[in-house]
Amino acid sequence: MSKIANLVFVLCLFVSVTAWALEDAEIPTDAPRDTVMASAEEFQAMLRWASVAFTGQWPGGGEPAVRVELRRQDHSVLRFGQSCIETPIKIGQQEFAHGLGTHANSEIVLHVPDGAKAFEAFAGIDNNSDTGGTRGTAEFRVEVAGRSAFETPVLKGGEAPMAVHVDLPAGTREIVLK
Repeated sequence: MSKIANLVFVLCLFVSVTAWALEDAEIPTDAPRDTVMASAEEFQAMLRWASVAFTGQWPGGGEPAVRVELRRQDHSVLRFGQSCIETPIKIGQQEFAHGLGTHANSEIVLHVPDGAKAFEAFAGIDNNSDTGGTRGTAEFRVEVAGRSAFETPVLKGGEAPMAVHVDLPAGTREIVLK
């Protein structure tokens, strides 16, 4: 076994032992309030935006029409209406007032309301200070019911946004964006 594999095993073992040793009173029940976690107001704004963006309707209270779940992201945090580095969303030369700003290696689940017919979006590499409008590559995929429903070729920094359209089969309750 390599040294790295040993380290991973030891860290996993340490985490397991540590979790076992904690008392219930020591485990926080509320999300931390730090610079990484979105505030309650930011979270509610995202839910309202998602409802309008995906259903065309402003939520009238209760559960939002579309719930956004971030399963994984390898860098920064998911942002709504701005890139993951907190700049306006711009793909190629086109700016977007709304959208999900994420890093390339991410998995986002959209829980959609019953009766959703289609998913439409634009995908591309954000034109920001990190990419300089020329750097960066990524592929974008939409999965429905565990199967690929749409996949882009490799998108490159500076390219125009690619239109995404996926017809949703009846009964679709979630869409996975990768």
